[in-house]
Amino acid sequence: MGLKEWTLFLGKTVKQLVHRYPNIKILEIMAGTSGATKVIMNEISCSFASYTYTNISLGFFETAQQVFNAFSSKIIFQLLDYEKDIDEQGYKQYSYNMVVALLVLHATINLRRTLRNGRRLLKPKLFLVMQEITNNDA
Repeated sequence: MGLKEWTLFLGKTVKQLVHRYPNIKILEIMAGTSGATKVIMNEISCSFASYTYTNISLGFFETAQQVFNAFSSKIIFQLLDYEKDIDEQGYKQYSYNMVVALLVLHATINLRRTLRNGRRLLKPKLFLVMQEITNNDA
């Protein structure tokens, strides 16, 4: 499977969870050029409470706001450096039902701290939906 197929699989996974929990609050870590976000939005349409589109830089937000204009009442564009403390960045602990991360966690300096921050964003016993590259030869 290539990246396109894995991204489609991620979108279908999110769709299943949104179908089960229609008032879900979603946060996407490092949405970047919106590749995964586009697939997810095609799958879930407006069947969610809110979608927080994050990035470490404001540079991606203007284009993303245009692309996702149809979801403007439900999508939030917000800075997030997932390696830094979430409280200091204005995020409330345990406030999301789902955190989505596509090929971003491997780029962190301290994976343990990054995963801990992601966990602190999630309500207890809810969903981290992620995809990462692995080395099968290791």
